[in-house]
Amino acid sequence: MTHIQSYEKLFSEFKEWNNSGWQISQVEEKLLQLYIGQFYSVYQIWTYLRSAHPTSHKYMYWRKLNSTDYKNILRRIQKLERLELIEECRSVTSKHGAKYYKLSEKGLFYIITKIPSFIGEYLNATQVFKLLQINYPEAFIFQLFLYPYLDVRTIGKIYGTPHVNSFWRYLRTCCQAVHDLTYLKETGEQILIWADVKPKETYKFKEFKDKRLGEFLKKRFNLNWLDQADITKSENNSTLKIFYKNRSVTIELIDNSDIALLKINRKEKLKLNVTIFKDEQNKPYVFDLCSTAESNENTQRINIEGRLKMHGFKLVLELLSYPLIQNDVNVLSQDKKFIRLLNQVKQEFNDRCNLINKTGL
Repeated sequence: MTHIQSYEKLFSEFKEWNNSGWQISQVEEKLLQLYIGQFYSVYQIWTYLRSAHPTSHKYMYWRKLNSTDYKNILRRIQKLERLELIEECRSVTSKHGAKYYKLSEKGLFYIITKIPSFIGEYLNATQVFKLLQINYPEAFIFQLFLYPYLDVRTIGKIYGTPHVNSFWRYLRTCCQAVHDLTYLKETGEQILIWADVKPKETYKFKEFKDKRLGEFLKKRFNLNWLDQADITKSENNSTLKIFYKNRSVTIELIDNSDIALLKINRKEKLKLNVTIFKDEQNKPYVFDLCSTAESNENTQRINIEGRLKMHGFKLVLELLSYPLIQNDVNVLSQDKKFIRLLNQVKQEFNDRCNLINKTGL
């Protein structure tokens, strides 16, 4: 599976989670957690739950929710399979013909994003993370998020609990970033802060500090003349205009509406979403413009790759903020991917420090 196919699969699955009828209960989440470290048949899970002492907290929890009945467990596991959170593990055979299940790719993402960091009755985040990597080493969650920056063997050799927890938090953050970007087609991608362009002022568009509007227009409409254009806004703050010779782009706010019209050479091309807030005097004002669904088809992948790079940099800084034991120093120093990322972070950090120092002189 290519990265492009993996991203498309992720966006599709995350979007499905919010569809009506797609929900699992707290009991079903508990059952899903059992597949973190082992492959189980329904009978094995039923036996495991009944093996607890009747007065134990674990037994009382399951009994309270009527979950130690075999048919009830079977029904719930069949639901997890129907929702594709678990799948049959065909590499495990049983002489009695029992089906063994494991987490699917979708189930892995559910475990990581929907369930708190310390999720098992007896497992902490470090144990959960290492078990997932051991039992699902080829999962594309690791291929996409971890293995570009770390060798597959590095995490298993790390001893420091804070460092392993950093990997776990990084993985959750990456999944959450994908989840957030899934809904760009509904909520729109911010492309302009309306107040950044002052009424009655005219200046060169290429000198406009926020480059998002220009990048959006170039990608969406192939407007290569924008770098020679000027930008201005009407006195009544209702129309923004970008123009060069006989070419123009205008964005017009519609009164009492959350929609703006984008026109190219006076022909309407697109509707943009408008965010409206109220000021301290309770008067409405336009805050930003966002692209709409039809303009976001090709933006999600670009956005997620940018965010993953940012989160990768944060992971390095977090790892370096903890005291490093000698074993972990040795392991990380031998990982060429990590060293390459470390040097990138160091270079970017130094560049930004130098920029701020020069600006302050």
